[in-house]
Amino acid sequence: MDLSRRMIALFTRAEVVGVTEGSALRKLQIKGMGGLVRSEVEHAEPYGFTSRPFVGAEAFVGNVNASSDHAVALIVADRRYRPTTLASGAVAMYHADGYGILLDSTKVSIGSPTGTPIDLGGNTIVSGTLQATVSMSAPAGTFGTLGFTSLSGGGGIGGSGGTLVAPTINATSAFQAAGVPGATGSFLTGAGQTVTYSKGLITGVV
Repeated sequence: MDLSRRMIALFTRAEVVGVTEGSALRKLQIKGMGGLVRSEVEHAEPYGFTSRPFVGAEAFVGNVNASSDHAVALIVADRRYRPTTLASGAVAMYHADGYGILLDSTKVSIGSPTGTPIDLGGNTIVSGTLQATVSMSAPAGTFGTLGFTSLSGGGGIGGSGGTLVAPTINATSAFQAAGVPGATGSFLTGAGQTVTYSKGLITGVV
């Protein structure tokens, strides 16, 4: 093969027609521009990032030493789901079902379809102000394990890590204040409601 043909053969694009998980590198079955189907094509990804593409995605494939027998999928994209309204300089991690993380010049946004939970496992630390525009459900011990150290008025629930401002607080069971169960007192929510509690149980919301 002459040099020009070898250069052309170094890189090509293809359609993903099959995906196999389970090996150290994911294996793809791809269909090239000429209709040629190749299997067991390794999908190389950067350390710390991985995603399983849908069938129908586009693979950009490098052929090591210009040999189609040693093809590696270097980039796999899917124009069907990529966000197309990003501002200049914005960065996004996205999913076909509507989940996503957006970083732009004004904020970091975590989005999910309506009604789909966002699960934060382990210890969660908030060093600023946490504002909730929806109702919050607090099972037994929630406030204590979140590390709130005091209950204060005028801004909701104060703590060492910031302030929780919630228009509605629904407690489904006993809770702790400053990590101590059975607390008695009251506090004012961000919506101006006075919440009273006795021996760790909410007794009224006015």
